[in-house]
Amino acid sequence: MFHKFRWSVFSIAVILALLVSAFPLGAVMAEGEDPAPEEVPQTEEQSATTEAPLLEEEAPPLTVEEVVAQVPEEVVVVPADPSGEVLSLAEEATASALVSGDPVYCPGSAVWGDLLCTGALPTIEDALAAAAISGSGTIYVAVDYTDLTPSPVVIDGIAWSDAPSWLNLIGGVDFSTGEVTGKTVLNRPINVTNLLSFWMENFVISGVQNTALDVAQTEDVYLFNSDLSDNQGRGLAINVSGDAILGEVKVNNNGGLGNDVHAGYVSLYDVSASGNLNGHGMLVSSTSDLAIESSKFNNNLLSGLSTYVPNGVQYILCSQAMNNGDTGMRLQTYGGDTMLLCNKMTGNGEYGLEVDASGTIYMGSNTISGNEQIDQLLLTSPNPVVEQYAPCSYLCPSCKGGSGGEEEKPAEGKTQVVIVNVNDPNGSVEFKAGYATVFKLMEDQDGNEKEIQRTILMSGSAPDGSTGVYTPLDESQLPAPFGEGTTFMPYGFNLAISNPDGSPLDALIGYMVIRFYLPEGFVLPGGMRLVIQYFDPATSSWTPMSTGVGGGMAYTYTSKPGTYMLTMVPIQ
Repeated sequence: MFHKFRWSVFSIAVILALLVSAFPLGAVMAEGEDPAPEEVPQTEEQSATTEAPLLEEEAPPLTVEEVVAQVPEEVVVVPADPSGEVLSLAEEATASALVSGDPVYCPGSAVWGDLLCTGALPTIEDALAAAAISGSGTIYVAVDYTDLTPSPVVIDGIAWSDAPSWLNLIGGVDFSTGEVTGKTVLNRPINVTNLLSFWMENFVISGVQNTALDVAQTEDVYLFNSDLSDNQGRGLAINVSGDAILGEVKVNNNGGLGNDVHAGYVSLYDVSASGNLNGHGMLVSSTSDLAIESSKFNNNLLSGLSTYVPNGVQYILCSQAMNNGDTGMRLQTYGGDTMLLCNKMTGNGEYGLEVDASGTIYMGSNTISGNEQIDQLLLTSPNPVVEQYAPCSYLCPSCKGGSGGEEEKPAEGKTQVVIVNVNDPNGSVEFKAGYATVFKLMEDQDGNEKEIQRTILMSGSAPDGSTGVYTPLDESQLPAPFGEGTTFMPYGFNLAISNPDGSPLDALIGYMVIRFYLPEGFVLPGGMRLVIQYFDPATSSWTPMSTGVGGGMAYTYTSKPGTYMLTMVPIQ
């Protein structure tokens, strides 16, 4: 006799446990028989005794395929919805029932393996339901998670218990070790709204008809180590009021009209937006500052990179815009300066570079050639363009034809490097006309010298004959304490520059690049963000800087010498 085994995604955890031991009679019914009567609801006392065990007490989860393999041949497994109605394999709901992998939710600052975390849950939606009840936290998703549901993953924090809430969505986790071993693949889009902060890393979203990742009505968004390529719609659409920080992200070969980011401060590090055949590679608008490093905008139908920065400064380093149908980079800024260092803009259908700026345009060591327009570049500014030598080999982590711009080895005698150990009192140098200057802060870690901070000044940043003194600082040497909840990450530094006459230099000509390298294996605690802070002597207080994150570092750009520290601050 044929039997049908009815199950639903909401009861899969219970079904799995039952199937391992035996097949309960109530779970199997003969074909043609009426469904079994509904179960009597449990009392609160009974429910309390059947709660899912905590993560470290959890037995290794079984996949749907493993469960089906244990079913006797005379039993047919048929997906059912939560009410028990059998689903047709042609129905969309059937796909949502065919899910394997195990999301885990950890509330607040709890991390993988913490006793506060849930056990393995059937779907991302179940983890989101737990987050809505508990409040802000982190969802870990297995590297082998499979979800064929065509509808979007909807993350809406408006009704969460602690709204406004923050959420971290971490994919690629090996549930046997808790380590990230790859990326979780989804064939469904993610829509995010009404969060204070959304952090996502280690995901692949491909083959969807609409935008792969759509984030709106949210303050800050952080996206790392993810691939949103090969979609019929856009790979990325971000429209937030605060920061948009992207690192090691691919949005290639998508449809739509291009990939868009609209935010306050925007940072793109190692972002690839290439081969998008229906529009531009990336359109970025920022109401604050914009920083782009080591990124590629190649082979797009229209422009490679288009920016609009009405109020802030834009910095573009070590990036490519090549072989686009229109201009390589089209940049607009009406509230501040533009800095372009070590970029490559070649083979484009119009100009290699167009800049329309109200401030000063600082350029150094760029390659702009082979574009259709004879002039190659079009620069519009009321101020003269300032050309500065930029030491690309020290600016670009991958400056040998990789993700960065054109390789340019430092000319003989064009770059002076000052190496300081954390135990040294200071390092000093005299600035010379035509020379770039690099300060490197080193620390002995297990017998090896590790670089923990780098500060880079282009040629002409200080008058010829000026003197710079670079001093490493630990927590005991801070000029003022930080606010409550702020964590100092040693070491910081102070850079004091004196003019040839001995007077202090208050501002550089152009900008210096500041990089703090994160410790190996560093994991940012939930509910925190990295911020480089500047000590303002005029107010005797700390001022947060626009801070990008990517490539194992936190970085910023500034025109002021002085004291800088890397901190962790709570998301508020």
